[in-house]
Amino acid sequence: YVARFRAAHAAMKGVNPTLRLAANVSLDPSQGSRWNRPVITGLQESLEAVSFTFFPQEPGEEDERSLRGSLQQFRVRMTALRNQLSEILGPRANEIVFLLAGYNSVTWEPGPQTLSDKQVLWLSEMIGALVESGVELAAYWTLLSEPSPRGFSMRAVVASAGWLSLILGTLGYDFITNSNQLKSAS
Repeated sequence: YVARFRAAHAAMKGVNPTLRLAANVSLDPSQGSRWNRPVITGLQESLEAVSFTFFPQEPGEEDERSLRGSLQQFRVRMTALRNQLSEILGPRANEIVFLLAGYNSVTWEPGPQTLSDKQVLWLSEMIGALVESGVELAAYWTLLSEPSPRGFSMRAVVASAGWLSLILGTLGYDFITNSNQLKSAS
């Protein structure tokens, strides 16, 4: 992975030096040493951004306690990733951009919880956790999903996500241009 990333990075920067490429890392604690460390260490000179996903529940195993606990789990895992970057990169770790390539409360095949008021509350708190954690871009995967094989349409969640984005937009965070005035305003 590191060798291919380096080659792609050099080729793409040769065409457009302003491009920023993200290396894939994992928020899974078991992958910190097995995947993250070799990737971060091997890409020290060219690392500009890291991308990862967060899907804390499995289909059919969704429950409110697990859903609520996943917010703290995300914060702890982001702190661990940030610490690992700091340990390897030193002060340059502060320049690394965080990109959440996909997130939702469940890995796939959303069920009843995904369309409940609990999901909307989780989503609003999760967006707050993203801002607190310094995630600059996050893709809420449901925005692109078809209705689930279990028969649940995602339109209600999409509308809720749009509404939450609109609220945060009025508070200074623009998800389209990826700019965050909340940090400078506080």
